[in-house]
Amino acid sequence: MTKTNLRYSFFLFLILIVANVQSQSRYFAEIGAFGGGTFYLGDANKTPFTYIDATYGGFIKYKLDKRYSFGLQIAGGKVRIPSYENFAAAKTPFVDVEATAEFNFFDFGYDRLKSLTKRATPYIFIGVGCVAYNKKAAFTIPFGVGGKFKLSEQFNLGVTWSMNKVFDDDFENIDNPRGLNKGVLINNDWYSKITLYLSFDFWQYCRTCHSGLKK
Repeated sequence: MTKTNLRYSFFLFLILIVANVQSQSRYFAEIGAFGGGTFYLGDANKTPFTYIDATYGGFIKYKLDKRYSFGLQIAGGKVRIPSYENFAAAKTPFVDVEATAEFNFFDFGYDRLKSLTKRATPYIFIGVGCVAYNKKAAFTIPFGVGGKFKLSEQFNLGVTWSMNKVFDDDFENIDNPRGLNKGVLINNDWYSKITLYLSFDFWQYCRTCHSGLKK
């Protein structure tokens, strides 16, 4: 190979590196939709992953960095309630809203030039929420685990398993059937969501903009 060819190859290599670095963009926000199933745990059902019914919803997140983010989510669906003692089988429609804080175990991103940045990571989250059901509402504490994978620079695919502690005891229309002295903090009602989501990153960081944000 001649010196001229070597020179051209070197400049081409530099151009490819610069183009690749510029394409590794950071995005402050993420929006997505999910679908899956929900099951209930309480007086009428003690076995996880049984009596599952459909759930669906959407979310938006603000990313502090590659590890931490805050999200707002809305979901709807039904939980199946099996027959219990003198109570017939039924379904409880619900709508919930959750605000959560999320932590990725690895630096999550699409930057192939940084060895610490991973296209896949497990994560955990916890938050506060509210669920509307049976013409009433109750506070909840959602928490759970998940995994996510970058399909491309802006598209993500993920799976989530959450548990929701309901601060009431009639989510299934069965309010303390045995007359136990349980109180607001000690009750039987939980519900769990297992979902698959697709999301899109937006609100791009701009290295050359004065504000740091691309308009």
